[in-house]
Amino acid sequence: MTAPYRRTDAVDVAGDHQRRINILEATSGGCGNWVQPTLINSWANAGAPYDDIAYRLCGTTLEFKGHITGGASGSIAFVLDAAYWPTKDLSTCTDVITLATPGVAQIYVTAASGSVTVTTII
Repeated sequence: MTAPYRRTDAVDVAGDHQRRINILEATSGGCGNWVQPTLINSWANAGAPYDDIAYRLCGTTLEFKGHITGGASGSIAFVLDAAYWPTKDLSTCTDVITLATPGVAQIYVTAASGSVTVTTII
């Protein structure tokens, strides 16, 4: 009785499938590695128990994670690497955690410069 594939054929087929999966992920929304920016204007990572601020592209979506503190509302917190600059300005809202009062902040990304500005709303 013979197997339908020799072992080397099966390895070649598996390798071909993995290459196809890699191409699909890269072209249809695979997520990149997290990038930790250099913080400016008195912004700093909040520290434990929070993640440091980072960003990545997941397909065509720019994602952020982490907590920062210390900067003035309305100031630029960091600048994205040029490969991550959006084609149009972006904004979103997120929660703000402070010892005094929780609230909401706007995260604004300027397409022309890649700057990320944090403005407290409430």
